[in-house]
Amino acid sequence: MRNNPKLSIIIPIYNAEQFIRRCIDSILEQTYTDFELLLIDDGSTDDSSRICDVYSENDSRIKVFHKKNGGVSSARNVGLDNANGEWIVFIDSDDAINNQYLSVTKKATVDLILTGCDYSGATYIKDKIKITDSTLSHFYENYLQTLQMRVPWAKFYKRSLIENLRFNESYKVGEDTLFVLSYLRRVKSMSVTNNTSYIYTLNTDFFFSKYALDTKMAAKICGDIFNAYTALNVRNRIFEKFIYNTFFELCSKNASLYNWYFNARIFKLHLYVSDNYDWRYRLSYFKKGLKTLI
Repeated sequence: MRNNPKLSIIIPIYNAEQFIRRCIDSILEQTYTDFELLLIDDGSTDDSSRICDVYSENDSRIKVFHKKNGGVSSARNVGLDNANGEWIVFIDSDDAINNQYLSVTKKATVDLILTGCDYSGATYIKDKIKITDSTLSHFYENYLQTLQMRVPWAKFYKRSLIENLRFNESYKVGEDTLFVLSYLRRVKSMSVTNNTSYIYTLNTDFFFSKYALDTKMAAKICGDIFNAYTALNVRNRIFEKFIYNTFFELCSKNASLYNWYFNARIFKLHLYVSDNYDWRYRLSYFKKGLKTLI
C-alpha cells in the first residue's frame, strides 16, 4: 500500500455488524482505487471487530484500529490522527456509496467537495455548482441550512486544511456541525456535484430522546455552533432558527430558564431568530419558552 494515497476514508464503527459489510463492500467496489480505508472500531461488543479484521487481512489498503469505546467523535479523531491521504472522507458504518463516488477527486482543485446524497427525507443541494471565494457568502446564505452543510459525511476535505481541527469529544450532539463550520472558515473554494451519491441510512432512534441534554450543556453546544456560524460573516435565517429550535427542544423537558435565556450567546441567537418578527410574535415566542422552561 502506498504511504501517501490520494484518499483516506474514515469509518467510525460501533456495534455495526448488521451494516458494516455493505459499507466496506461499497468502498472496495469503487472504480477509483487510490485510497486507504481506516476502520475505527470504537469498542464494539458484537461481531464488528472480527469482521473488520477479516477485511484487513484480505486487502492491504485497509487498516483497523481497535480502541476503548469513547464515542463517534473520538473514533473520527483517531482516523484523522492516522490519515495519510491528500483528501479525507468520512463514511458512517450504516451507510454506503455508489461505485463512482471517490472519482470526484481525480482533477479537483477546490478546498471542499460536496457530493450528492441519496436520502429523500432531507433538504439538500441539487444543483451542480462551482463556488469561489467571492461567491462563498452567497452560497452559505442560500444553502447553509441543508443537510449536506450540517454533517461531516457527503464531503471531501483537504487534509492540509484540516491540520489540527478535531471533533469535540465532550459533545454527543452538534459536534459534527461544529466541525464542518470550523472547516468552512478555512475554505476558499468548493464544488457541488450530484453525479455521485452518498447513500444515507436513516437511524430509527428517536433523536430528541436519544440526545437529550441538560440546559447548560445544550446552551454551551448551541453557543459554540452559533459562534462558528457568525465567524463566517453571513446571515441564513433558516439555519439560525434550526439550531436554536433544535437545542431548545433537546433540553426543554428538564430545562432551566436561567441557564438557557440568560446565556449571553443564546440570548444573542434569540435576537437573531426573532429580529424579523413584530413585537407580538416576539412576546408569544418568549412566553412559549417561559412556559416550557419553568
